[in-house]
Amino acid sequence: MIESRLKQLRKEKDLTQKELADKLNISKGSIAMYETGKRSPDNEILSTIADFFDVSTDYLLGRSDIRRYSEEILAFNTTEHLTDDDLKLVKDLIETLKHKNLQSK
Repeated sequence: MIESRLKQLRKEKDLTQKELADKLNISKGSIAMYETGKRSPDNEILSTIADFFDVSTDYLLGRSDIRRYSEEILAFNTTEHLTDDDLKLVKDLIETLKHKNLQSK
């Protein structure tokens, strides 16, 4: 799953494999291997990639479809008994409220 997610995120930022590799201080070959599934990043590189794209490692690994959990939700530790679907619903609600509030300004 990381291969498709990494490629998608890289393309969303309009970066070449070389440009991304330079930003992450790794080789272009490593990026190419991650994107083709021939190699997997170690935990340190995985965290670096997640931080760069502002997504969770769970999202990169395909364990969740939620790119980033809200820090406010995590701070209240309300995610313990919530499913990925529940978290997506909360995220969607937050986005809807943000959009509504932006329109009313």
